[in-house]
Amino acid sequence: MVLSNLPQSFRVYFRKGYIYPEVRDRWQPLVRKMDLPYLTVEDYLNSLIKSISMPNITAGSVTQQKEMYTITKRDAANIEESVNKSFSMTFKLSESYLSYLIMLHQLKVYRNKIQKKGLYMPPVYIDHFDDNQIVCYRQSYVQVTPLGISDLTMNYSAQLAQYSEFSVNFAYNYLDQFLRVGSELELITD
Repeated sequence: MVLSNLPQSFRVYFRKGYIYPEVRDRWQPLVRKMDLPYLTVEDYLNSLIKSISMPNITAGSVTQQKEMYTITKRDAANIEESVNKSFSMTFKLSESYLSYLIMLHQLKVYRNKIQKKGLYMPPVYIDHFDDNQIVCYRQSYVQVTPLGISDLTMNYSAQLAQYSEFSVNFAYNYLDQFLRVGSELELITD
């Protein structure tokens, strides 16, 4: 029995339809031209996700003076009110800066004031696998709002053996959690 987690026992991904049609139409020919085994722009971006930062949880507390001692107690807020509802995804920078350009175009279309899209972007998913590579737990960040893209430094002295990366920051309103019960993933409601 192995009691430590395997570092690759999760998968972060965008589902089909995450990329807006006008973004897909512009960049799909370039993705297909690269002769890679990806059928959609979402598949291509999913393959370039390097990491995701989970939101931090800081439970609140209150202090009270009792004679000469300071006593710390929990506050009245539940844990959901204490969560920083944001996350950051890091992507590998691909050839021709294609991954950066796709995410930048997606953000521009989302923020367009004339041709408005929905108030939120589609959910972002994280699947957690057990030792048999079966999804045992799923997180779904719901009502996602992209906040920005990190800067991109283009450098002539870049080394061939290293790859560059960029980050996209998001905020979310809800975190849906699913747990495997039998052969189905069921929404955790408490």
